[in-house]
Amino acid sequence: MTFHRRRDLVFPYLEYIPDTNSSWNPCQEPLRFNETEIQRALSCMARENNMYVVANIGDKQPCKQTTDNLCRPDDHYQYNTDVVYDPSGKMVAKYHKYNLFFEDQFDQPQDAETVTFDTPFGRFGVFTCFDILFEHPPIDLISKHGIQNIVFPTAWMDAGPFFTSVQFHSAFAAGLGTNFLAANIHWPESRFHGSGIYTPDGAAAYYYNTTIGSTAMLVVKEIPVLRQPQDANVLHHQPKQSNYTGTQFNLFHQQPKQSHQKTAPSKVFRHQSKQSDYKTAPSKVFRAVLFDDTFNLVQLGQPSGIQDVCHNNLCCSVSYQYNSTAIGKDCFAVGAFDGLHTYEGSYYLQICTLIRCINTEDKPVCTDRPDATTDQDLISFKMHGNFSTPYVYPEILLAGQEDFTLASYPRHWTFQDGRLKATRPFHDPLAVATLFGRWYSRDRDEKAKPTNQS
Repeated sequence: MTFHRRRDLVFPYLEYIPDTNSSWNPCQEPLRFNETEIQRALSCMARENNMYVVANIGDKQPCKQTTDNLCRPDDHYQYNTDVVYDPSGKMVAKYHKYNLFFEDQFDQPQDAETVTFDTPFGRFGVFTCFDILFEHPPIDLISKHGIQNIVFPTAWMDAGPFFTSVQFHSAFAAGLGTNFLAANIHWPESRFHGSGIYTPDGAAAYYYNTTIGSTAMLVVKEIPVLRQPQDANVLHHQPKQSNYTGTQFNLFHQQPKQSHQKTAPSKVFRHQSKQSDYKTAPSKVFRAVLFDDTFNLVQLGQPSGIQDVCHNNLCCSVSYQYNSTAIGKDCFAVGAFDGLHTYEGSYYLQICTLIRCINTEDKPVCTDRPDATTDQDLISFKMHGNFSTPYVYPEILLAGQEDFTLASYPRHWTFQDGRLKATRPFHDPLAVATLFGRWYSRDRDEKAKPTNQS
């Protein structure tokens, strides 16, 4: 399998996809539009099996440079497209991917569409792959349209330690309280793997197999129906930092003082302590590059305790207990990053992470692969931070014997008021636990500024 990123090489595989207002059923009207064999097959699949079918294909739309100054010299647009067919075979939704990931073969649509479709088991929103990292359209679907169910075709390449497919997709569901159906391609030779059915209560079912030559699997699970919330404004567009108070929080383990301002999906912890209040001695802080960002980290060196670390305006705190008092080949460290991520995309992150590292005489070695050894484990931990954004996604990734795994369903760890808490060990050793914060409005503000490290 290869990905062609030239327009001319992809073009023969594209089909013209009409708008949904055409009321077209490709299975019943196969000759209505020319060269639509893929759409006809998908439509008949839905009709013959009495089910909804969502698929990702390529769309070609004609245009004329004489009347459209954005039209390409080849007189057509090419879009990365999701299509949806209902149980009768009728096409009921079409979505053009907005946030492209080095996809020169496709055009970016002018606007980020919020595309939904109704079923007897709730209203669904649809977007694809790299879209998940951005405000538009994912947060628009949830905040403006009250969508509680997402279907997500993707070609997702794993990237540790925060972007393993099952890790991040399950965190999106938990952080925003949605059902999230992720269908990934299975191409383990190039790190494409991991599909699942994720709910606010954890991963109901998933398939993750990194073995070269392994086959894909269909993931099936019955899960609770989520309807639209009574208050569709349960999520808000992010206010400017200057007029947003959220929850006042003293990092160093005092009870938070609640404000009356409504926030969602998690409480916002505003930074109240100065760097001079930083409890960890500077000599204990070390740095490591995780997913091409330089984190400040502090080793959890004692059998139990509380440890803090800060980076720029973000401070993270972990209370923990190891399963052994002996020093092993590995350890855990708490890390913080607050800045603009610029590797393979540009987006602003605030991250608190509890990551497994390798012990050395000098300092722990923390890498993008946090499962090199599993000598020690944690009995319990609690982690929180003074995030400036309400959009925080809780990740739990375990180190299984052969592959990464997720916590059992329904999950016994909790994420409430911005705090990630596990009160007992998992069925596999913990690889990394993360509070992954996205400060969407800072994407635009910070693109032209260098990322400061402190």
